[in-house]
Amino acid sequence: MMESQKITFSVVICTLHNLAGLVKCASSIAKQTVKPYEVIIVHGENSGNIVEKIFPILESKSINCKYISSIRSLVIQRNIGIDNSSGNVIVFLDDDVILEKDYFYYLLKIYKTKWHDNLGGVQGTIIENKKRYRWTLKEILKYIFLLGSTNGDGNLLPSGNASFCGNPNGIKKVEIFSGCVMSFKKDILINNRFDENFSDFWICDDTELSYRISRKHDLYQTPFAQLQHVGSSLSYEGHLKIAKMLVFNRLYVFRLYFSSSKKNWFLFIWSNIGELFFSIYKSIIIGNVGKLVGFLQGWKLVLLNNGHPYKKYKKIKRREK
Repeated sequence: MMESQKITFSVVICTLHNLAGLVKCASSIAKQTVKPYEVIIVHGENSGNIVEKIFPILESKSINCKYISSIRSLVIQRNIGIDNSSGNVIVFLDDDVILEKDYFYYLLKIYKTKWHDNLGGVQGTIIENKKRYRWTLKEILKYIFLLGSTNGDGNLLPSGNASFCGNPNGIKKVEIFSGCVMSFKKDILINNRFDENFSDFWICDDTELSYRISRKHDLYQTPFAQLQHVGSSLSYEGHLKIAKMLVFNRLYVFRLYFSSSKKNWFLFIWSNIGELFFSIYKSIIIGNVGKLVGFLQGWKLVLLNNGHPYKKYKKIKRREK
């Protein structure tokens, strides 16, 4: 890297009604060995409590803070974060992550080394995914059905499913990032914004954006920058909503990148047979049929809309190359 190149991080956190999680996330940012230049919090509704509770934690460590109120839409909130950032690297974090103290140090290390080598972005590694990285029968079946997994190589499968890298042995080039750990050069994001066709349903927007960027730029995952993704338990309604989102958005991603091939259509249908199988299995194991009902409702709506994920989606322009 040229000596004159100064790298500054803007951290964008999109949130909605998770003040307790946001406090923990902000506290872990304040403890970083390398501090970001600024933290931008984009809330899906107006909440003065964030300014009162979060800003003192960050400002005590000389981290600049911005608060922006937005409509409830993760992709729109993320695009607002891009527009209001000042750093030349933008780090996207979920409001339920807790960073290890050297998270930004290890991101910065790669940016410094590869800044002028067609670098597009860097992501860290989720600790829970490292622990889950093993070839159980469940993961073997996911592999056979080309389903989404954290047990993969960091690629987007021709079925349209994300095969995230859960436990890289070293710094690894990947095609896709996970939304809670991803970062990109800002100048690349200016021309590669989050696709607002995902404005109602937030799953897969991170996969689509990172895959799009990886067609022209190099993306890396490092096992040394680690964080916890706490998450939360899901109710029946939560399982149902997420299952519907997955039907719509995986179909949308597939149509963008893989739908010109008859072979890929076979793989897409094959993966949905597998998804149906796992929806039934999950419903039995957890005693909650929300996932199965959501999957079936999602496909019912798709078929009623002549094979399109959702009526209000803009016309799909294939991005296959």
